[in-house]
Amino acid sequence: EGLKQRLGLRFVNVPSLNVVRHRLWLRLLENYQNAQKSCEEDANFCVLVEDMEQLRQRADEYQVSNDSFYAGWARPSAVFHQRYLNELLFMAALFPQTSSEIERYNSDEMSGDEMPDRTFMLNFESGPSPADGGTDWLADFMRQQKMTATFFVLGKSLQERLDSTSVANLQAL
Repeated sequence: EGLKQRLGLRFVNVPSLNVVRHRLWLRLLENYQNAQKSCEEDANFCVLVEDMEQLRQRADEYQVSNDSFYAGWARPSAVFHQRYLNELLFMAALFPQTSSEIERYNSDEMSGDEMPDRTFMLNFESGPSPADGGTDWLADFMRQQKMTATFFVLGKSLQERLDSTSVANLQAL
């Protein structure tokens, strides 16, 4: 009942919520353990965590002292993360009845979680743009940076672009 009230929902899909919670905690543990590898260079926030139980305990204990360099950052960060957590829980509580990016329907979908660190998936709405627009600029910029990408295009925008140029020009993007 407390979670329903917190999220403003009449119904919470608890099994879906638990799957998402488990996945997010695993991701936190993996990321924390990766971050610990840099503790020799920068000891800020370096508290040993070896397993999930320790991570949960350390997260529960964590405090930023008022005289810390990070004191001015801590409160706004906590507010942001609480809102973000509530948003994730809200989406998880409604999945799969309401589609969202919180969970996959099947293994064919990509979320980006399986990608290596410093690798990004970008989503651009309504592409491709008209000729010499944002799509051309982005594709050119990425080529200059020696970056690769997969672009997904929408039928109407693709047809409009195709009507104003040649197939070869469109493929050259």
